[in-house]
Amino acid sequence: MEGKLTYTLLNIKFFAPVYFVLLVIYWREVKRNITFIKWSIVFAIIAFFLVDPLATAWNAWGYDYNKTLGITIGKSVIEELIWFILVCIILAIVVSICAEKEEKKKKIIPPFF
Repeated sequence: MEGKLTYTLLNIKFFAPVYFVLLVIYWREVKRNITFIKWSIVFAIIAFFLVDPLATAWNAWGYDYNKTLGITIGKSVIEELIWFILVCIILAIVVSICAEKEEKKKKIIPPFF
């Protein structure tokens, strides 16, 4: 692992503040929707194994393998799977926050036809 910043450190440096802010501000919403967030992790893993082998085979993206942990899944690096999971968790948190806010806006009185 040569170089100043490895992909793992870049993931940590980018995602840690984002998660900290989301969890501190929206802890109640995250706690209420934890099942949805867990399912987003499952989705991320499935999507990763559907998309990444093809993209790697077509050289859609490449890596400096000296900046990885050296753990590969096929030709994909483990950091990419971690990144995919982290992004899906953030998207699930944001969607759950927006859904909670939308639910609060809805009126209880049904519309008249």
